[in-house]
Amino acid sequence: MKVPGAGRVLWALMLLTILCVPVKGHAENGEEQTNTEEELPVEVDVERVHARIDPEIELTIPSGRFHLRFDEDFRKLHTRFDLNYEFLDNGIDGSLRFSRPVGRLDPGVRFYDSFDFENYLNPTFQNGEIVLIPTDEYVQRDRGIELDMRYLLVMPKDEKARSTGRGLFLRGAFNMDETFRGDLDRAEVLDEGLDLVLIGNLFYRGVRQKESTLGVIPSGTYASSLFEMRYRNGFKDPVILSQRNQLAYYSTIDTGLSFAGNASLSYPIEVWREDIATFYTLGGFDTIRGYPKNSIGAFRYLLLSTDFELFMISPKADIPEFLTLDFRLTQVRLLFLLDGLLSQDRLDVHSPIWGYVSVGGGLSLVFVEGKKRHYNLRIYMAQSLMQREMPIFYLSITSSRFKLRESVVP
Repeated sequence: MKVPGAGRVLWALMLLTILCVPVKGHAENGEEQTNTEEELPVEVDVERVHARIDPEIELTIPSGRFHLRFDEDFRKLHTRFDLNYEFLDNGIDGSLRFSRPVGRLDPGVRFYDSFDFENYLNPTFQNGEIVLIPTDEYVQRDRGIELDMRYLLVMPKDEKARSTGRGLFLRGAFNMDETFRGDLDRAEVLDEGLDLVLIGNLFYRGVRQKESTLGVIPSGTYASSLFEMRYRNGFKDPVILSQRNQLAYYSTIDTGLSFAGNASLSYPIEVWREDIATFYTLGGFDTIRGYPKNSIGAFRYLLLSTDFELFMISPKADIPEFLTLDFRLTQVRLLFLLDGLLSQDRLDVHSPIWGYVSVGGGLSLVFVEGKKRHYNLRIYMAQSLMQREMPIFYLSITSSRFKLRESVVP
């Protein structure tokens, strides 16, 4: 018995079956391919990136100085950011340096900007010679760019010493500094221009920090000799050729006594323009303590600073948690200091030499945050022996006990 249309239904079912079965073919290279769309594998190349950030902080009263430094290594690119804010003395400055070591060479570029809103010393002609005298309040601004190149002359044999940056270095730099000084009371411009500065520096960095569960104690020597040639608005107008020398020494005399000494000597070699010759302002916690900051002016000076710390007790006391940080008091030390300064506030080399001396003492406390960082809290006073002034009290918090006093710069 025939069913009407059965042949057509059978052909339709056969056609549907053929379409549903995947058809395989062969490419010209002999590999099998399907006619269905396949997702191609995606290859992702993942590379591990290493970066290290090492921050340092410092807070000092009564100057109200807050200093923050970040050292960051991203592959072989080294970045250093410095911010210095003095919220009581009305000053702020910052710098950013990029460097890329190549073997023993370390070329870099630094950008900086600084403002000082309370400055009271000004070079003035008196009786035919230039002197530094107190004057009206004025503002000072410096900004610029510095290109420098450091070369490692002598490399330490110790691999750990090389990794911490110790050795004998030769440095050359070119600085373009735009400077401005203006009197706020009289609305008068005292000095402005573009200084071109050539710098040659030979320095030895040999300070290491001995780490222990109780804290970090620096040990070693730092020495530097720097020549600076300054021009104004072009190399045809020389201003001054000067030299700055520095020697810092850190030592542990006994298990309970440590010593830190710093000597700085600065003087002009040749002066072509006395009206804008480089001078220095001293005073404060980082130069000669016991005298107000920027209260002493000098064209040349010899500064000696010494610190003695005598170990008293190791309480290993836990401090209540602060901002989710866990601190332990690990050391209590007695601090004794003696500072001396010889300076000339007149440019003539035969001008009178003024002497300043101060003594003081206090406490030095070492805190450890977990196993990561050590903090040094100093509470001390310094008394001037050459002037009738009240003692000045200082409070300083640093994340390292090794601090070079290099703040005496023009």
